[in-house]
Amino acid sequence: MGWLIPILAAAVLWPLAAVAEWQATTRDDGALFYGDVASEGRFLNLRCVGLSRGGRNPVELEVHEVGTTPIYGLRLEIETPVLAFVDENAQRTDVAVWIDGTGYQLPTVYWNILDGNWNTNLQLTDPLLAAMRGAQDLIFGPVSGPQYRFSTSGLGTALDAVARYCVSEYQRLGHPVPAALSAYAAPAQVGTSLETAIGADIAKACPTGATTAPGYILSGQIDHDDQPDFVLDWGAVTCNAPPARPFCGASMCGADVYLSSRYPAQGRADVLLALGVRLIPLSNGFQGIELGGSLSTCHSAGKGSSGCVFVWYWSGTDLARLP
Repeated sequence: MGWLIPILAAAVLWPLAAVAEWQATTRDDGALFYGDVASEGRFLNLRCVGLSRGGRNPVELEVHEVGTTPIYGLRLEIETPVLAFVDENAQRTDVAVWIDGTGYQLPTVYWNILDGNWNTNLQLTDPLLAAMRGAQDLIFGPVSGPQYRFSTSGLGTALDAVARYCVSEYQRLGHPVPAALSAYAAPAQVGTSLETAIGADIAKACPTGATTAPGYILSGQIDHDDQPDFVLDWGAVTCNAPPARPFCGASMCGADVYLSSRYPAQGRADVLLALGVRLIPLSNGFQGIELGGSLSTCHSAGKGSSGCVFVWYWSGTDLARLP
């Protein structure tokens, strides 16, 4: 982002709205998550958008035309009272922000036909955002004018709140947190890290999102270390784009086991095959993984040809199957 010459005070117009605090809002509709930092009247809005932990299909919720933002990035949305409409294919390279007299030229801004406003992307590590957190004076507009002065009340607090939210959501999706954003990272916890790994595995398999059925993630005590363990039933996950069931065959699907004592060191889940999965209590006070077997696997195991179940448990060193 380039430096600019100081702004001419005579070119600055009065604020577009009464002085008011910037507001931070976060929400999750089950398909996408949203973190917003908005000025009074939403003339300027900084937003992160990504895939929700809910896993619902964006088409189902009619949010499929909402563009996601770059990882660890914010989309700056600029309304027409601040930057005039030119045409639907317009782009501009002359838009700037002055923070306490220091100018920052924005990346190219583009007209967003769907939303009817101007957009550009900034990384959360951008020097402009760092300057905005402590701003006493903020002026926005084209270098040649007109330019508008905005209140800075609540701006730093709102940016920090949304940065924490956006970073934690990208972290959940499995994206390493840049060192410059470590202050906003969620504390590392075993249960959280395993859920983050599951979210990352689903996002990798279903890059356009997925729809999940109830019980697609099971949580319990499997490996005897008093930390939560998880099982992901791929039979309850449907990708929004082909292949719809990336880890399912003709009858059986993957059941990925994330053990708290094993996953961090192993770096991957243990993969079993199942026709349905659930956790059941064992006589030792812990839980086993009950997997439905296909007709052929049941027959091969000597359990008849009418269906059966197999139970896996933690032996102390590995997952083992009960006879």
